[in-house]
Amino acid sequence: MVNQIKKQKVEQLEQLITSAENFFLIKIGSVKHQQLEKIRRELDSYESKIKFLKNSLFEKAINKLSNDNKTFREFRQKIFPLKENTAVVLDGTDIYEVLKKIADYAKDYEEIQFKGGFIDNTVYDSQSLDALSKLPSKQELLARVYSSIKAPISRIHTALQYNTTKVYLIIKELSKKQAN
Repeated sequence: MVNQIKKQKVEQLEQLITSAENFFLIKIGSVKHQQLEKIRRELDSYESKIKFLKNSLFEKAINKLSNDNKTFREFRQKIFPLKENTAVVLDGTDIYEVLKKIADYAKDYEEIQFKGGFIDNTVYDSQSLDALSKLPSKQELLARVYSSIKAPISRIHTALQYNTTKVYLIIKELSKKQAN
C-alpha cells in the first residue's frame, strides 16, 4: 500500500515544478544548516525558493510529468539517477543571478555543485549550468553595448571640441596681444 504522505509530497513537487518556469538542482552534500539558511536568505532577495528534496520522491514526480511532456523526458534522461543530498532552486526575478549566487557559494563550499536544470524551456546538465553561471548578467551586457555605442560618439565630440577650443585659445591670445 502506498503511503498517502509520500503521495501528497509527490503531488506537491509536481505542482511546484509545473508552476515554476525555471528550476535547477544542486548537490548540497554535508553543508551545515547555518550555511544553508544563509543561502536561503540570499535567494529570498531574488524571490527564489530553495527546497530540499528526497531524491526518490522527486524522481517519481518527474517520471509522472514526463509521461505528458517531452522536455521532462529529456530532463529525466540527462539528470537521473539522483544521488547524494539534493535541493531544487525554483525561479525568481532573475534566474541567472541566482545561478551566479549558487556558483559563488560553490566556490566557498566544495559540497555545493550543480546537478542539472530546466531554464527557459531548455534542459541543462551540470557543466552547462556552470557555464551559464559564468556568463555576464543582462545589466553588464547592456552596459557593454552602451559603452561600445557611446565610445565613437564621445571620440568625435572630443575631436570637434578640440578644434573649437584651439580656435578660442588663438583668438584669446590675439586679443591679449592687441590689448598690449
